[in-house]
Amino acid sequence: MDTKRWLPSFLPVVAAPSSAVGARAVRDWARTLPSGATVIDLGCGSGLPITKVLVGEGLKVYAIDAAMSLAAAFRHNLPGIPIACESVEVSPFFDRMFDGVVAWGLMFLLLPEAQ
Repeated sequence: MDTKRWLPSFLPVVAAPSSAVGARAVRDWARTLPSGATVIDLGCGSGLPITKVLVGEGLKVYAIDAAMSLAAAFRHNLPGIPIACESVEVSPFFDRMFDGVVAWGLMFLLLPEAQ
């Protein structure tokens, strides 16, 4: 898919944080982890504000989102942070273990059986 044609016009909508909901709670949680801990953000969206908070707290962050458009916005907002565009329900989670998991806003999108 050629994202260069449509992504610039789409990014202002997707890349802008719609709110700071959860940022304070995630920041407080992140501060309980050891410096440099590795976390995964499931359903990361554009990376704003949650992933950005995690990175800002000095954590090594990986991210997953199933939407191609959101993964593209994430790459634009947080270049260099690993992201996989795949469903969390079938993800190999980068074939690694993590010190923490964030799924802010994801759970309500899943079917009850998957939650």
